[in-house]
Amino acid sequence: MNESKMKNSKEFYEKTKNNVVNKELRYFISSVEHETGKAIELGCGAGVNTAYLIKNKWNVIANDIEDVEGYIKEELTEEELKRLRFVKGNFEEIELEENDLTFACNSLPFCKEENFQNLWTRIEQNIKINGFFVGNFFGVKDAWYKTPRREEMTFLTREQVFDLFKDFEIIEFCERNNMLPSASGKMKHWHIFWIIAKKLK
Repeated sequence: MNESKMKNSKEFYEKTKNNVVNKELRYFISSVEHETGKAIELGCGAGVNTAYLIKNKWNVIANDIEDVEGYIKEELTEEELKRLRFVKGNFEEIELEENDLTFACNSLPFCKEENFQNLWTRIEQNIKINGFFVGNFFGVKDAWYKTPRREEMTFLTREQVFDLFKDFEIIEFCERNNMLPSASGKMKHWHIFWIIAKKLK
């Protein structure tokens, strides 16, 4: 990684380390009947959501391509640290483990399209029966779909998203199609599908 990219990454994590916990994850914890167990967060960023899961009694494998373990540890007590394991690496390539919850916020869209189906198959296979997926996907109306970034990302239609979850019970589904600031503060048109789903078989 070159120096400029490293600087930009550090700025991103610094800007997002005080973000509020993801709305869908808060809903899952507060309103969906579940037992705690092992969770995996793919692309955890500065670890706000990982810390939230740990504080809600989950054991969490947190993954990110950058070494962000320090950000997460800052938010945890010594006892809570026992429920954290950090895995550095590209989520497309790391070995996934059987889990009760896979959480993926703004990460899976950054998988190359040609690698996405293989990644999703591995994700689905490693969620236990009666385990959960909470995460999002970018739609084809997203502003980035018509830019060179498309070559490095995966964008899905509504039908394609539902097809991914044919072996799940969809608990919550939300489609957002609006202008909001990005992490850099610039306004952007987002097209996002949010899913909370329980694996049935």
